[in-house]
Amino acid sequence: MSTDKIIIGIDLAWKVGRKSFGVMVSEDLSIQTTFSFYNLEQLENTLDSHRKILHNIFIDAPLHLNTREKFRSCDRAFMSRGYPILPFNKKILRQRYLPYTGFLVRSFLESRGCKYCGNFNEPSLFEVYAFGNAMVVFGIKSKKQFLKNWKNLLKEFGFMNLNLLKNTHEIDALLCTLPYFTETREFGVFTKFVKSGYCLFVPMRGRDA
Repeated sequence: MSTDKIIIGIDLAWKVGRKSFGVMVSEDLSIQTTFSFYNLEQLENTLDSHRKILHNIFIDAPLHLNTREKFRSCDRAFMSRGYPILPFNKKILRQRYLPYTGFLVRSFLESRGCKYCGNFNEPSLFEVYAFGNAMVVFGIKSKKQFLKNWKNLLKEFGFMNLNLLKNTHEIDALLCTLPYFTETREFGVFTKFVKSGYCLFVPMRGRDA
């Protein structure tokens, strides 16, 4: 088991005050622990318990927004490959998600030395679309379909200690980490969209939902 890196997936509550869930996975795909937090102090305590270990953090929530756009360009890139994605824009943000958690968590992690859209060899954080990852990797078209067979699918992929996952939020947190493991194993299913301040793992062109 690797001792120098932990891959963290976070199913982030989009609104301040609601519970977020996370999972820590070693490079051999072994789930080490799950965790939850309501605020940045609790998240900090969790990270501090592994301070000396390199973290790559994958978060299921928008981490950047150009308020002049009707749809984020990274979301359009995902949809152009045939995969549905929840739109996120200024109007929806104001109507449903203020005070918003994603930007706060990004700023907090950056203040701790995590680089937004960095590389896997440094402390870094990335935005991902958790269920979108499952659609791309497993060819799943509905969340209901995935949940009927999630344990077998994740086990066949190689994940271990799946019994630690107790709810759908923790499953989503694990799905957040899929781009790391597909990229480091050169599966060739994702590409990193980096443009106009956005950073999102999206399906490679030619991959149809």
